[in-house]
Amino acid sequence: LNAYNALIINPLYDFEESQLSLKKKTQIVNDLNAIADAAKLDNTIEVKFHSSKTIGPNAFAFPAGPILITDELVLTLNQNEIIAILAHEVAHIEERHSLQQFIRLAGLTTISALIFDGIFISDLLADTAVIGLFLKSSRDLERDADISALNYLDIINVDKKHLLFAMENILKCPKEEELKENCDQDNQLSWLSTHPSPEDRLEYLRFATQ
Repeated sequence: LNAYNALIINPLYDFEESQLSLKKKTQIVNDLNAIADAAKLDNTIEVKFHSSKTIGPNAFAFPAGPILITDELVLTLNQNEIIAILAHEVAHIEERHSLQQFIRLAGLTTISALIFDGIFISDLLADTAVIGLFLKSSRDLERDADISALNYLDIINVDKKHLLFAMENILKCPKEEELKENCDQDNQLSWLSTHPSPEDRLEYLRFATQ
């Protein structure tokens, strides 16, 4: 069972069939191919379209593909902003970030076992040490993917600011008071995240796209 199939059959994510038109899907695939050419990827990247109210506007890149895109993302962003998000996901594939994370997590787990084994310390503390290092690494890779995406956008003559605009639209909290409160709470727990905090991410993207 590969990573894509494992994600799709997980009931926690509530994935449904995409309702996007064939025209819209074809346009996205063509844009993805242009970005893959800019990244000089040898393999063709497949795109999987799904709807999911659970994860909302989102995209995932699996090792060597495919890239999963939600209908909610496509409906939230304009075409240039979608291209910018595709560029970010292509960067993850081109730089083999998923493989790096797998190797890093395996290494950190081994190191943690060597350090903490035989010492009177709770398993929770050992796990927290590994998780903290792993999440910091993940956030660093997200920044790397953002910077590579800006380079791809330059190559295909798409304004780099569209990545900033896309992130602003994805990261901004909804207007509904109850949902906004939950969003604010999520942002306060940004240290427990594989992505940079929304404030940090938007700040360095604003600087990089000046």
